[in-house]
Amino acid sequence: MNIPKTLYHGTFWPEGTKLGRGGLKTDYEYVSATPDKRWARYFAMQRRVRFRDKAGILALYEIDTSKLSQRNRKRAIPPDGLDPRLDRKGEEEMREERIRVGDWRIPTIPLDAIVVKEKTQRGAEPHLNYRDLIRQYHPDNLDNPDILDLLF
Repeated sequence: MNIPKTLYHGTFWPEGTKLGRGGLKTDYEYVSATPDKRWARYFAMQRRVRFRDKAGILALYEIDTSKLSQRNRKRAIPPDGLDPRLDRKGEEEMREERIRVGDWRIPTIPLDAIVVKEKTQRGAEPHLNYRDLIRQYHPDNLDNPDILDLLF
């Protein structure tokens, strides 16, 4: 499976967090990115809800994958791929969802491959909840107005 030319990564940075000089990295070894901007926005808001009591920055990044190193491209896990470090059963259970979302897992995304598409300063929002998040941002909600009944 070939990596798309453009991927998106959405996140929420609680106040005081800075994007490192090395680019996007995580504690989990891989940064998730999707070719669908709606999913990236949804995942950013999902993280926003998790840190709803904190102010910070909601960000959506566009990633030019042609600027990834050969090593990163080689180590990237496609949506239908399995991470060899993780429990195979858990990876198998998530495979269908990853394919649907188009979730690519990339070791590191360097700064020169990142374009900031959206960046919004947000204050604390203690009223946010997952039900509202899904109602407003879940990409499947556009196709299925009954999504809330299926999920809750």
